[in-house]
Amino acid sequence: MKKILGKIKGILPSKRRLIQLYAALLFNANLKGFKNGRIYQGKAKYVCTPGLNCYSCPGASGSCPLGSLQNALSESGKSAPYYVFGIILLYGIIFGRFICGFLCPFGLIQDLLHKIPTPKLKKNRFTKALSYLKYVILVFFVIVLPLVYMLRDFPLPAFCKYICPAGTLGGAVSLLANPKNAGMFGMLGPLFTWKFALLCSFIVACVFIYRCFCRFFCPLGALYGLFNRFAILGIKLDRPSCTECGRCVKKCKMDISRVGDHECINCGECISECPTGAIQWRGGKIILPRDEITPESTPEEKAVYEKKRKRKSLIIKITAGVIMVAILAGSLVYYNLIDKVPEVAPPVVEEGKLDVNSELPMGTVPSLNEGGVVYDPHAIEGVAVLAFIDPAAEGADAYYETIKSVAESETVKTVILVFENASKQDAVGFLIAGSMLWHDDLKYAIDENGEYYEKFDKEKAPLSTYVISLSKSITSKLDGGATDVEIIEAMKLAGTSAKPGNGVGNLCYGYDLEYVSGFGEGTLNITDLRGGVVVLNFWGEWCGPCKAELPHFDRLATEYADRGVTVVTVHTGFNRGSLQKAPDYISKNFEGSLMKFVRDVPASDTSDEYFNLLELGAQYPATLVIDSMGVITNKTLGAMTEEQLRSAIEAALAN
Repeated sequence: MKKILGKIKGILPSKRRLIQLYAALLFNANLKGFKNGRIYQGKAKYVCTPGLNCYSCPGASGSCPLGSLQNALSESGKSAPYYVFGIILLYGIIFGRFICGFLCPFGLIQDLLHKIPTPKLKKNRFTKALSYLKYVILVFFVIVLPLVYMLRDFPLPAFCKYICPAGTLGGAVSLLANPKNAGMFGMLGPLFTWKFALLCSFIVACVFIYRCFCRFFCPLGALYGLFNRFAILGIKLDRPSCTECGRCVKKCKMDISRVGDHECINCGECISECPTGAIQWRGGKIILPRDEITPESTPEEKAVYEKKRKRKSLIIKITAGVIMVAILAGSLVYYNLIDKVPEVAPPVVEEGKLDVNSELPMGTVPSLNEGGVVYDPHAIEGVAVLAFIDPAAEGADAYYETIKSVAESETVKTVILVFENASKQDAVGFLIAGSMLWHDDLKYAIDENGEYYEKFDKEKAPLSTYVISLSKSITSKLDGGATDVEIIEAMKLAGTSAKPGNGVGNLCYGYDLEYVSGFGEGTLNITDLRGGVVVLNFWGEWCGPCKAELPHFDRLATEYADRGVTVVTVHTGFNRGSLQKAPDYISKNFEGSLMKFVRDVPASDTSDEYFNLLELGAQYPATLVIDSMGVITNKTLGAMTEEQLRSAIEAALAN
């Protein structure tokens, strides 16, 4: 029986391994992120988790302290990073490198890799010397480089960008593994190749060398190691009880000089190795003070003490277990069921508020002058014009002449003139009173109760014109003041069978974007720019690659201005603080630019409506090139070179 229990015990994970698995699940509680291939961007993401867990991992429920520290240093010229320093200080004082041993998800991965049965490289003088490399990486990649690039107004999280294997595995590889992100493969370049090769090297090395990355390269471990001596949790050495036998140091797989030093990850494996019991967990006296018994205590007193100690220890373990399970269950429910990020979906236009790129509503209107004939705009072949007229409205006579002139144009095939909110008698009376004759090129219809027009405009504008494309989408909406030339030009732009959407070959969804403060008034909708090529670039003041490519967008905006090309830059609210910094940055770097500077309007605290509507995923910058008819001809997720952008513009101009 003992042998069977021993085998079962050998299969079951240790307490430390269970805590590691628990922490990995807790810090990646956003399980739906792995399914939808999107990064969680809710309010909870502002909280730093203690271990190395990439912000860009689809399951990550919080931010990585190392990434947060680099970003904070990049912004330190504008505001002191008190929060990040404070949270790292708090973690260090409470846990020290206990985080490395128990709470770091990437530490768990390294432990599991080392379990693979192969010959192992034992620690030696060389590995001990190499363990100081992580302090060099901490100083240079985490502190110096972000500060240097901060002076150049260019955020650079150098360690995350050039080294971090946890980011490559948890962020890049996890996102690329989802079929929904297949478009991201086109963005991969030499930097990803370098980081993926580095990740593979670390994975192989960890099979043969215990915690290779943790011991030699991890700057977060180096940072927490500075707190090991003062941390509340961890292991400690009772020096009077120590015989200096060295068994603990020999047992340890890390490059420690003594128990609890800056290289110790507080895994606790050395406790059972100590013959005198000199190695103990810090905080052990919380369970029951040892001074309740003395060397003079009787066996009965010692037995009573031991019984009390075990009972109190059991109560604490059960209570802690219940609390931990409740926290994990609550986190899973919160991230996957409660805190829902709005799903990407086509714009739902309320009936009676149709605008450009809306689908033509279903419905028919009876003919005014042909008994029994019913016009169905959906059944009309080619481009069509729906002109609504209230015969009692001011300017109705002039509007009728404009529509008649449109119908006479050789480029126009079908024009339906709908008398809305008027009886048949009113319509005929309007034509006779103005000595207006029936026109052969016009189809006259009557919408006596205004029911059909209500699907277009609940406010019932007395005079309005809708241009309908080949795909039966509304491509232009003009008021009664539009000229015949303007309506005919709008019809030329409607000669496309493209349907509204967010992919190449679709009519690009429109959206009212607010001008960045100081760079325009009101809103801008790209559908207002139809007739010329539009370059739509999504960027952020917080995004280094975005800012690096803006100068050549600016140059091309000037170069192609006389060919009808408009460059629109959309600042996203992915980083709320940068919304206030954007105007100063633009004024400083692009004063007098021909680019139009607008900002996305957040649908909530966690998303930008237009960015999500166009399904740009989590990649910044992102650029769409749209031809004169409003059709997307190029969609690039990631930075574009000047030549790539020029080629995309030329292709759109050639359409």
